[in-house]
Amino acid sequence: MNIVAVYNLEKDEDRLSKALAAALGKTVYEARSRLRVSKGGPSIIAVFHELEKAEDCVVKLRTNGFDAVILRHEEIESDKARFLVRSFEFTVESLNAVSRQGQKLILPYRDIRLILYGIGITVLTETETVKERKFSMGRALVTSGLVMTRSTSHKAHTDEENRERFLYIYAPDRQTVVLRENALQYESLGKALQPSQAANFNYIVAELSMQSRDAVFDDRLLNRGSQAQMLGPSLNPEEHLDLATSLLAKIFKISY
Repeated sequence: MNIVAVYNLEKDEDRLSKALAAALGKTVYEARSRLRVSKGGPSIIAVFHELEKAEDCVVKLRTNGFDAVILRHEEIESDKARFLVRSFEFTVESLNAVSRQGQKLILPYRDIRLILYGIGITVLTETETVKERKFSMGRALVTSGLVMTRSTSHKAHTDEENRERFLYIYAPDRQTVVLRENALQYESLGKALQPSQAANFNYIVAELSMQSRDAVFDDRLLNRGSQAQMLGPSLNPEEHLDLATSLLAKIFKISY
């Protein structure tokens, strides 16, 4: 898929709504809902299989006064390309980390340009067969009341929602470094170690933000509502978080 998004939307909402409606062949009401996005976007407004159609759409949007961008399929990053941190250490000048595979990384704070702080949401659905007995008028009549019930079964579905905070760290010409709340070993915090995992991750967020003062720190992905606004009605945050993070990173890199 090739994603078309608009950004820098902190402008005249009425004008942009009419312009987007004209560009996409939508109503002004539909267009306006796509522009009410946290911090001015980005907001995904179209998905194309063919790159040429995405490029045509961007030209039309730019002609109508929008800042528009294409996120190509190959630019949508996944964990295969990231450095997934297991253990870490904050030094005076750098974040030193070890991956789940034992690889080591030294990331100077001065090199960090962008930190995305957010939350990943996964929904696990469990299915079980529930058996019960119900009154059966037919059986009662046939057996003269000796058998009054019949056995029935049905499928019951329960959803369990899991939430995990993350930090995605970007530096030029480096892998994206990922710290996920449930995947980290916190012993290296030493005297700063807190009683709970949540408190330890809060400390990491604060420390990394303080040490990387030249970096942009963005937390718009910290709630599902903002994620949903960005992705639009056809893409849900539970399945398409990689798309949201990749798009945000590309928008910020444009301004590096």
